[in-house]
Amino acid sequence: MRKKSEVVIQKSKVSLFGRVREALAEVGIDLEAIEETYGYFVKMRTEDPELKIPIYRARIPSGAGKMFDIITGDDDFDTSVPKFKGVVAYFHNCNALFPEGDIMNQPPICSSVDGYEGVELATGELRNCSECPNNQWGSSSKDGRGKACKNMRRLFILAEDSDMPLVLTLPPSSIAGWDKYKSAVLGVQRYSPQEVVTEFSLDTNTNAQGIKYSVVKFKAVGVVGNKQRTAIKALGMGEIYNKNVGDEDYNVSPLTPVDDAV
Repeated sequence: MRKKSEVVIQKSKVSLFGRVREALAEVGIDLEAIEETYGYFVKMRTEDPELKIPIYRARIPSGAGKMFDIITGDDDFDTSVPKFKGVVAYFHNCNALFPEGDIMNQPPICSSVDGYEGVELATGELRNCSECPNNQWGSSSKDGRGKACKNMRRLFILAEDSDMPLVLTLPPSSIAGWDKYKSAVLGVQRYSPQEVVTEFSLDTNTNAQGIKYSVVKFKAVGVVGNKQRTAIKALGMGEIYNKNVGDEDYNVSPLTPVDDAV
């Protein structure tokens, strides 16, 4: 039996004008704790369908922070980490229109769990996201260029050193990096996010107003083995999790210019 630290080197099939891309090696990832805890909740839901599965969240800081806040629901257990790695077992688009202004801890006025159809919280009215005026470029009241509605990606991650999956919601500023990672890094090597171990870290960008903000960086560190792929599929990620979008999915804290000298 191969140990967690052992790797199997694979020959790359991807080349570019004579240059050969270094193949991803097979790496081990310990999913036993997540399997056991997640399996417990799945079993309990057969007896109590209303049981809510706890969600751990990896929250992106406001400003130019480089530490993920890991929110578990237990204040004594919460922590912060500069990076972590795991397998993206499930992901989906989501949109949310939040109240204007720097209003924190407020649910969205309208939200969508698939990026196509939104629901207004007050009326229950359905809206076509592609035709909604709040989902058009230039509709943002903050800068007049962006969208009033926040387009996001939500990732369900089986992370090492965690006994429950992590939910990481990517804000608009990190979506391009995620899409590029899926296609230009993984896609050309014939891999899906579910087949690789990804390292998540934070970098800093600066917008046109001179305000620095955090962006998520993605790095493929290895390919999961067949045993882990079976476990990932068996977890059935996304099927019994609450997909509704809330205030915890988007950091609406006001951004302020950051002094590099501080």
